[in-house]
Amino acid sequence: MPKYLDLECPCGAQVDDLFVMKVPEHIVHLECGREMEQVYRLRPTIPALEKNLAVVFRDRNGKIHYPGRNDLPTPKGYERVVLHPSQMDRFCRENNVLHEDSNYNRGGRGCEGGGSDQRLPSEEKRYERFRELTRGII
Repeated sequence: MPKYLDLECPCGAQVDDLFVMKVPEHIVHLECGREMEQVYRLRPTIPALEKNLAVVFRDRNGKIHYPGRNDLPTPKGYERVVLHPSQMDRFCRENNVLHEDSNYNRGGRGCEGGGSDQRLPSEEKRYERFRELTRGII
């Protein structure tokens, strides 16, 4: 089974995320010739909640500006406002805006559509053609 390995050599060299299909018994560092040791490092992770928090910039006059991404640096003269899920509904009502992540499902169709998994007629034709062309291959 494929795996990613983190390795350290006694000479101080480190290898992060070495992709292997099968974990070998010995891995030799090519520069110094010593055997490398597999180590387990914790990666700094951003919780899913933090990645999806909405961010807006407020200028001195109180006007709201919406950045394209939530990880952009705050422009000079603006205040960075991070909106947690508990604050989102109130902010949306007060500013007459819609938070896309809260109001649309992961499939990209609006929540009013019921989130059905049915294909459109044009999608159904393409799917049938794909199945016809790949019969016996897949």
